[in-house]
Amino acid sequence: MKNLLCTLIFTLITATLLGERLGHEIENSRDLTQLPPSSIVSFWDAESELNQDYIIIGAGIVGLSTSIELKQQQPDARVLILERGTLPIGASSRNAGFGCIGSFTELLMDIEMMGKENAIQQMIERWEGLKTLRNNIGDQEINFIMCGNYELIGSDSLDSLEKIEEINDLLYPHFEGNVFERRDEKLTEFGFSKDYISAVVFNRFEGMLDSGRLMNVLHNKAQKLGVTIRYGSKAKRPIQKDHGLEVAVTVEERTTTFRAPFVAVCINAFTSELIPEIKIKPGRAQILVTEPLCNQLLFDAPVHMGQGFWFFRPMPENRILLGGGRHLDFDGERTISLDITPQIMGPLKKILTSIILPNYNPQIEFCWSGIMGFSEDHLPHIEEVPGLENVVVGFGCNGMGIARGYRTGEKTAALLIKKNMEVYFK
Repeated sequence: MKNLLCTLIFTLITATLLGERLGHEIENSRDLTQLPPSSIVSFWDAESELNQDYIIIGAGIVGLSTSIELKQQQPDARVLILERGTLPIGASSRNAGFGCIGSFTELLMDIEMMGKENAIQQMIERWEGLKTLRNNIGDQEINFIMCGNYELIGSDSLDSLEKIEEINDLLYPHFEGNVFERRDEKLTEFGFSKDYISAVVFNRFEGMLDSGRLMNVLHNKAQKLGVTIRYGSKAKRPIQKDHGLEVAVTVEERTTTFRAPFVAVCINAFTSELIPEIKIKPGRAQILVTEPLCNQLLFDAPVHMGQGFWFFRPMPENRILLGGGRHLDFDGERTISLDITPQIMGPLKKILTSIILPNYNPQIEFCWSGIMGFSEDHLPHIEEVPGLENVVVGFGCNGMGIARGYRTGEKTAALLIKKNMEVYFK
């Protein structure tokens, strides 16, 4: 019994001494050899987040629509959207909410620039795109009102009205009715200044909507389908690797790399930052919104002037939204800066008080800018990126993002799926 007690005591003392020694060695160990750098993601993140089937850069109308179409066609596909802003910062929710397909003088300008056939085809495609958006989202969900659109014509453009019949004849087979008609009586009815405006042209195939609600509906629809959306994630140019494509995102100086076999770049005006070989240039649109007005507005639909470069519309709470004017400073407005400038805001205020609301000077409560994207030929570009296998660009707006955005997303998704099938059956 005495020997057993001694053995137990010896064992306890030895274990204690060894434990203290081992603990001391552990606490003082500083060996980092054969360890990888600290990762911004965990093992679980790496398994569930980093490896995707499709990566879409940009969470605007085109990017969200692309993701929705991909998930509807391939429900089991892992789809990730990377968006640089906490909210989309291009034009998707920073526009005027026009469901427009082109004013009369704007169409004449397009004909001069790209030829009659191309210009007419672009207008038809905008109309089809607007119908696609409404059919997929629903008018009530986005407060879409098919109220038409008026264009105010100055005395210097009266000669152009002689072409209304010719243009209507070209469009009639596709719209089953005349698109443009003169409504000069509206000039008096709406209370606009006759010192500057001589005629009014109506396009009944246009309307207006709530851009914020549109983006919320698209966002919620994508998430409901299982799309992962990461805001505040500014992506870098996709890089081709042996295992597929890598897209790096740096946040607070730490980089996370996402991987997928297929990538779509849907960032409109910002395309040249990642894919400079696709020639897309930015075009800023500056916008203001008035305070609620005391007198009820006399016009109830969107309005364009000057080949579509000026635009305004009635807003909730009896406000007016007014924007445009980039043609006054094309070079200065070819920017991604979200600032406003006196060169544009000054003329906007002048139009407000001299044409829209003569002899009345309302307070301005909101000012902002949205950044549109324009191709050199003013045509859509939904195509593969030269030298970057399985990377595609989805661009089709040219200032008509609401009318063209959803359809562009559908076509971008179709191109991605086509590339996927080519790889699968290779």
